[in-house]
Amino acid sequence: HEINDYRQYWHMTITPYGTDIETNVPQVDLVIDGFKHISTKRNPQSMVWRYDPIILTHNYTVDFHFESFYKMAKSIEGYTDTVVVSFIDIFDKVAQNFPEGYRPSLDIQTKIIKELVSIAHSHHMILKTCGEGDIFKELGVNTEGCLTLDCYERAWNVKLKAPKRTPARPECNCYLHGDIGAYDTCSHFCRYCYANSNQVAVHQNRLLHDPNSSLLIGTLSKTAIIKESTEKSWIVDTNYTQDSLF
Repeated sequence: HEINDYRQYWHMTITPYGTDIETNVPQVDLVIDGFKHISTKRNPQSMVWRYDPIILTHNYTVDFHFESFYKMAKSIEGYTDTVVVSFIDIFDKVAQNFPEGYRPSLDIQTKIIKELVSIAHSHHMILKTCGEGDIFKELGVNTEGCLTLDCYERAWNVKLKAPKRTPARPECNCYLHGDIGAYDTCSHFCRYCYANSNQVAVHQNRLLHDPNSSLLIGTLSKTAIIKESTEKSWIVDTNYTQDSLF
């Protein structure tokens, strides 16, 4: 309610892993309840379900993912029309904190994506991939990007005219946005996370948090230089409407 005056577009991760991979993440049922609550306050076009990263282990098998994805899709049907998936990326920090993590072969990836597309469509959702390029496009995957101007237009019923920007990496089609946050601050301690180097650094940083500060961690120094960005509305039509994806 504190940000009701702002247009919002939410990505919320709902995954089926236990505390062996997602140490301090709330239980799935609670996350799903939160997803539904926000969707009800906004609209389904403003909500995106992220089922990523997809990780395979002895416990989290291909069939396990099929069953989990189906149950979650069924639970949040009608609260979103988009789901984003990707396979784990082994960045340096991930390799350090999750040495047994690996990307499955392309054949296995294809098998998984094909089934997830089918499940998603049966629950009135399009399936997008994140950072995977166009390799799954022929399987019915939307590879146009997770955060595009079209996404915002559908969510907010506006027409936008925005300046061109270059994606952060070649396989990403998202329209760039401004991240807020800081590395080594999240105590969920997901083992696949690329934002934490180690738990000690997280604990030390969180001790610096001041609820009265304008910063997430610490306070502004006396010598800090604050620069205000020039913000300009990109909205050209507030009566713009688009057809539903389904």
